[in-house]
Amino acid sequence: MLKLYKSIFLTVIIFIIVLLAGVPLPVKINNSCLPDKFDLSQNFPNPFNTQTKIKFEVLFNSKVSVSIFNILGVKISTPVEENLKPGYYEFVYDASDLSSGIYFYKFIAERVNERIIFTKKFTLIK
Repeated sequence: MLKLYKSIFLTVIIFIIVLLAGVPLPVKINNSCLPDKFDLSQNFPNPFNTQTKIKFEVLFNSKVSVSIFNILGVKISTPVEENLKPGYYEFVYDASDLSSGIYFYKFIAERVNERIIFTKKFTLIK
């Protein structure tokens, strides 16, 4: 029984560390139906203070990345970069280390001989 509590405790601690480190965890939000296209939704809320939610849809198995750029086009971070299956995904982006301003987020889905790209703008107000 003590081993079970230790395992649960360690899992919770790791989850908290990941959240505090600002590493977003893409979460599938609808397993019952599959999207009919690739899509990148506008973040919500926008403008935002320190955290905003970004949702996207993946049509087929592909290498997906979501990167954040400043107004000059310099890449700030890549919170999502992994192979994903078809589905609906969302993550919370923590911009507490950034200054107020306009930023862009770029979604890229790739597979052999195919590349899908979307870009959206968000505003950070502190």
